[in-house]
Amino acid sequence: RKQGRDQRGEGAQPAAGQEGLSGAMPVSLDVLSLQAAGVGVIYLATYWVTRGLTAGILAAAPGASGTVTPLVWGFNFIIGSALAMLFRGLMNKFGRQAAPETIRHKNEILNRISGVCFDYMVVAGIASIRLEDIRGLWAPFLIMTVAGGVITWLYLSMVCKRVYPDYYSQGLIAMFGMLTGTISSGVLLLREIDPDLSTPAANQLLVGSGFAIILGAPMLLLISIAARSDVLTWTSLGIMVVYFAAMVVVILAGGKKAKA
Repeated sequence: RKQGRDQRGEGAQPAAGQEGLSGAMPVSLDVLSLQAAGVGVIYLATYWVTRGLTAGILAAAPGASGTVTPLVWGFNFIIGSALAMLFRGLMNKFGRQAAPETIRHKNEILNRISGVCFDYMVVAGIASIRLEDIRGLWAPFLIMTVAGGVITWLYLSMVCKRVYPDYYSQGLIAMFGMLTGTISSGVLLLREIDPDLSTPAANQLLVGSGFAIILGAPMLLLISIAARSDVLTWTSLGIMVVYFAAMVVVILAGGKKAKA
C-alpha cells in the first residue's frame, strides 16, 4: 500500500522546480511559467499605471502635458521597478515560506529570465538607433558622449568611495551604467562583475531610482524649457549647477555619516 502511494505521488512533497510563488502548487504549474507570468503582469501594470498618470496630467494641467507626458513615459522603468518591489513585498508578507533550495531554484530561473531580457534589450536598443538623426552632428555628439562618460566616471569614483565603501566596485559600475543609460544598463554592467547580484548594489539602484525621479524632476522640467530661449538656457543652467552642488554636499555628508 505504501509503495502504491509512492507510485501515485500521494503524500510526496512537490519538487523544487514545481512549487509556485506561494508554496506548494500542483505539479502542472511549472515555476518558469509562473515567473514569466509574474513579469508579464508587472509590465502590463506598468503600462496602465503610466497611461493613467499621463491621462491625469492631461486632465489636470493641459498646458504642461506636452512637457511632462514624455518624461513620464521615458521613466516608466521606475514605475515598473516600484510595482515590482511592491509585488515582492506582498508575496513575502502573504506568501508561504518556501524551502531554501526552492528559493535558490526560483532565483536561478529569474536570473535566466532577466538574462534573456537584458540581451534582448541590448539588441533592440542598438537596432533602434537612427543614424540619420545625428547626421552632420558627429563632432558634438562624440564630444558630449566622451566628455560626459569621463566626467561621470570621475565623479562616481569619488562619491562611491563614500557611499559604497563595502562594495565600491559593484556600486561604481552599476551607477555608471544607470547614469549613462537606465537602471537596466546599470544592472547589465553589474552582472559582469557580480553575476549572482550578491551585493546590495542592484537593490540600491531600484530603491534609489524612486528618490532620484523625485529629486531630479525639477531638473527635467528645466531641461524641457531651456531650449525655448537663450535667457532660459543660461538661467536653467545656473539653477541646475547650484542644485547639483547642493545634492553633492548632501550625498557626501550622508555617506560620511553612514561610514562613521
